[in-house]
Amino acid sequence: MNDVTRHDFVVTAADLARVGPDAETRWYIGRVNPKCEARAKAGFDALRIPAYYPQETRYHGRGAARRKVNRPILVGYVFFQLRPGRSFWEVRRIDGVKAVVFGQNGAPAPVPHAEVARFARKEAEGRYDHTRDAKEAKAETEKLKAKLGDLQSMGEQAVATIMAALKADGDWDQAA
Repeated sequence: MNDVTRHDFVVTAADLARVGPDAETRWYIGRVNPKCEARAKAGFDALRIPAYYPQETRYHGRGAARRKVNRPILVGYVFFQLRPGRSFWEVRRIDGVKAVVFGQNGAPAPVPHAEVARFARKEAEGRYDHTRDAKEAKAETEKLKAKLGDLQSMGEQAVATIMAALKADGDWDQAA
């Protein structure tokens, strides 16, 4: 399970799904190098910046070599929180982080806590776990990936696309 550092302690994705929004902090999206989500997460943890990236669990390999692996759902992206007084330059200097996703106004685009919590809630519920009920989890993950499309080429529209895809998913309640 993906851990989330929250100021001075580590919580699981399930805890993130239950924790309410912090009035002082906002979530943002960082673009990371290919297959560097875990490295970037470790860098965020080292700087005590809360970070999270949703993962799917699946089997890899065949026969005796078959094992469970966790893979990011949003390849190349990590959600992170910044408190007032922290700089985006700190984030940019983290190993593996390429950039921060910017909005139409040229400023980093905030993501509502509810949207990040929805990812965490689905992950905690096992909806992205292909090892439990592979058919249902695969359908759930593929449905999300189809809605999101190719985020790498979207740049500043990535935040709006993520939020629109999550809001369009009818089985989530509106209050996170």
